[in-house]
Amino acid sequence: MVRAFFTNFRLLILTIILLLGWGLSSYQSLPRQEDPALVSRVAIVNTAFPGASAERVEALVTTVLEEELAEIDEISMIESESRVGFSTISIELSESIDNAQPVWAKVRDEMDAAAARFPAGVVEPELSEVLVKAYTVVAALKWDSEEAPNYALLSRYSDELGILLRGVNGTEEVDFFGNPDEEILVETSSSELVGVGLSPQELANQIRRL
Repeated sequence: MVRAFFTNFRLLILTIILLLGWGLSSYQSLPRQEDPALVSRVAIVNTAFPGASAERVEALVTTVLEEELAEIDEISMIESESRVGFSTISIELSESIDNAQPVWAKVRDEMDAAAARFPAGVVEPELSEVLVKAYTVVAALKWDSEEAPNYALLSRYSDELGILLRGVNGTEEVDFFGNPDEEILVETSSSELVGVGLSPQELANQIRRL
């Protein structure tokens, strides 16, 4: 069959044209979407149990939630962490799930069932979906000076940049990554605190209420 292409030049040209036409037609018929829909398949369940030890949170909250959530077939992975007064459960759905909202509705129903088994003092669990988005632009601010980096100043500049980007037409959301938390250091003098009738703990409580 290959010999026919060598002996018949017209057949070779015709075959090439047909292949090119077929390929171009297939390419034109491919489904395309400017902003593809990304399915959020990961969510976090947070539950507070004020004053409880990590062991009590694990036994009375985390385990109960995991037992209820295990009944949902669409969940492919459950990871949990229990610490003092707080339970965190990470949920990941199967890759075959194209519409996650019905599954999250099931998760909320199971959370309600678990909440009915919680002891007194446990706050109602909350489900937070981890949104999946395609970022168009990722901008970074860099400290370009011989002096030590002033992270508080960089943070303020990033806030101003965020305000400007939100004003650009078509901008849906602006997220920040790596912003440092500002810290205020308070130095006290024991003699001055005694003079005003305050202890270090009382001063700390007043600052905490600000």
